[in-house]
Amino acid sequence: MSDPDDRDMLAAEYVLGTLDAAERASVAARLGADPELAGAVSAWEDRLSPLIDGVPEVTPPAEAYAGIAARLFGDAHRDLARSPAGAVLALRRRVRVWQSATGGLALLAASLLGWIALRDGAVAPDAQRFTAVLQRDAGAPVMVVDVDLSARRLTVRPLVAAAPAGHAYELWIIDPALGAPRSLGLVPAGGGSSDTLRPLDAGVITEATFAVTVEAAGGSPTGQPTTAPVLTGKLSPFPS
Repeated sequence: MSDPDDRDMLAAEYVLGTLDAAERASVAARLGADPELAGAVSAWEDRLSPLIDGVPEVTPPAEAYAGIAARLFGDAHRDLARSPAGAVLALRRRVRVWQSATGGLALLAASLLGWIALRDGAVAPDAQRFTAVLQRDAGAPVMVVDVDLSARRLTVRPLVAAAPAGHAYELWIIDPALGAPRSLGLVPAGGGSSDTLRPLDAGVITEATFAVTVEAAGGSPTGQPTTAPVLTGKLSPFPS
């Protein structure tokens, strides 16, 4: 793996435990022969280990497994003995749902763990990398914005369904120094990166509010938001 960002993300997912069994086994097998990947894994372990060092071990009650299985699999774990084929089909359907969500969950987990580490003083902030979790009315996070300040590189990662039919999500940066809101482009359904921050001052970027509106499929026809923001958030330094 030659791309440092891809390697770092793979290492983060490995440490966070969000890879599936085959992917995790593949990474584990490569660690001995890929020193750069092994170093990235070690770095993520060092970043995240302070979060659990102070948590004492607790022996779960005997009924814990049954409760977890019921929450994860519903009746499938009880039906397995009575109808193995039907239970397997039910589990496969659930696995497909989990697989479709894994990428977003991994990214969200990395961002939130980074914030916790910064809050508790476990790691120092990175002066060039920032993350914003965009939310609706302080609800569940639904979009992650990553900024590489040195390159003025913006990466958007949606964690929600696509925009309504015939519409698109458009990302804006809002700050008094800019006067009116400035469009940073449409948000691709699968996320993406752009250099739309390149003309902006670093101080404006780090202090601004990022917002998402629902616009016509091609974007706002006026160059300004035509609806109220459905998501907002501000950048926080990413842990170094």
